[in-house]
Amino acid sequence: MKKSLLLILASLFAIFALAGCAEDSKNDTPAPTATPIDLSSIEKYATLVGTYEITFFYTDGAGMLALSNDCANVPTYIAGAQPCAETSQVTMQGKGTITMDVATQTGKLVTKMQMTNDCIKRAGTENACPSVIGIDPFAFVKDQQYNYTVFTDIPLSAISANGINLDNTVKGTTGRTLTQISNVPDSTYSFTIADDKLTIINNMVDESSIMPANVTIRMKKISDIPETLDANVAFDTPVIEGFVTEPTATPAN
Repeated sequence: MKKSLLLILASLFAIFALAGCAEDSKNDTPAPTATPIDLSSIEKYATLVGTYEITFFYTDGAGMLALSNDCANVPTYIAGAQPCAETSQVTMQGKGTITMDVATQTGKLVTKMQMTNDCIKRAGTENACPSVIGIDPFAFVKDQQYNYTVFTDIPLSAISANGINLDNTVKGTTGRTLTQISNVPDSTYSFTIADDKLTIINNMVDESSIMPANVTIRMKKISDIPETLDANVAFDTPVIEGFVTEPTATPAN
């Protein structure tokens, strides 16, 4: 039984390399239909281009280990979700960028997020946080304290006034975690654009996982100029241990 739990958790937390912003996929409200913006004027995309601060992060952990930087407000942002436990509260810093390429008529989204808490830091030690399932679930997210995610380029035809990739036409992400290179080709994601076009809400799910978990983030625009986010340089805070500048390839399953 313990071995089965280990296999499930290992698969589950492999999808945390997320990282953008939309409604929780368990919400029955259908996603808004994309109305493509006139591609004859690239200026219509100008309000989206820039640097964003990630203000909210949540994963339901497929019902096994929820994590958020704002557990108290999870029900406010995620329909049907409950506030997560105190041990699930993390300290987090994150940024995202959106750029547009006129030549290829595509949009590129990149996110960089760093999060941790006391239970994650203590995972795998004799002082690990108590667990009701007999194993330490926080040990499986230790490598996910850092996530740099590059979303597959999205055609401008899939960008509308309502959102980006709302029909999940484009799939897959690449990037890295604390120590490993990540490649999640089956992940799906969509980005809902708030009315002021300054807040982006993304939902991401890895369809290849045994127990797909939903990852939701909210990003608030802080600059019209896209910042260069270096994948191999961690943020100064929150402090995380074990970050490597040259990540290794993720072991085959």
